[in-house]
Amino acid sequence: RSVSRGCYFSQKGVSKMHLLKLQKQNQHLKEVAVVSGERGEGRSSLVASFATLAKKAVMVDCDLEKSALRAIMEFAKCNDALPTRDTSCGKISIKETRYGPLIYPKPLRTKAALCHVIFNLRRKARELAREDDIDFVLIKCPASVDKCVATAIAGVNLVLMVVDHSKVYEQRWVEVFKLTRYLNIPAVICLNKCSNTDRPSSDVMGKYIFTQELELVGRIRFDQMVARATSLNSSVIEYTGAAISQEIKKVWENINIILNTPSVSG
Repeated sequence: RSVSRGCYFSQKGVSKMHLLKLQKQNQHLKEVAVVSGERGEGRSSLVASFATLAKKAVMVDCDLEKSALRAIMEFAKCNDALPTRDTSCGKISIKETRYGPLIYPKPLRTKAALCHVIFNLRRKARELAREDDIDFVLIKCPASVDKCVATAIAGVNLVLMVVDHSKVYEQRWVEVFKLTRYLNIPAVICLNKCSNTDRPSSDVMGKYIFTQELELVGRIRFDQMVARATSLNSSVIEYTGAAISQEIKKVWENINIILNTPSVSG
């Protein structure tokens, strides 16, 4: 299925006019959308780790189901004195975490309204970032390729595509990339769950990255520490200083280098 003009902006979704409203007015705010073609490719662990490295960020979880990101970030250690701003308003919930506000949708009867909820999630995220003088908004996008993803990434500074390198080549992440091109949003890629024997230049995925001139911001190994950290309500960065944490830090450093280039930050 190829991306055709207007296919993500049906009457049942958010209109193109609404997407234009998501174009940023605050040039100091940096919005990074983390997206993948399907669930389980590492969006939650990366957003949690990026928030840890940023020290303070507004996090937006666009998943309807309770995700690992909420499990990690809603947990407060006993010695943490967190502000009390937990609230639910309309179809949006806000939880204060040790690394900034976490915004996510309340349970919906159907997914039909999800695009509009994501639109409101993002507007609220920008409002909180402005109120609290926070530089980063980190968006965990839905694990799909549809109009809801278009709403989640419209107007961001950068899209990080997370690809599980252990899986067979999938058309979905190629469609994600085509969507970023259609919306004229800079996109980079991170290969996750890599083994020591993986050679990114010799497989189908590596060749596509090369031919499309996609920037590879990092390769992150497969490590059981990710699951252990999540089970303890901790980001990988908090849990361990092992090699996987250094690889995630390198991805975050590369993202910040790109965000600080004039063509992206402007």
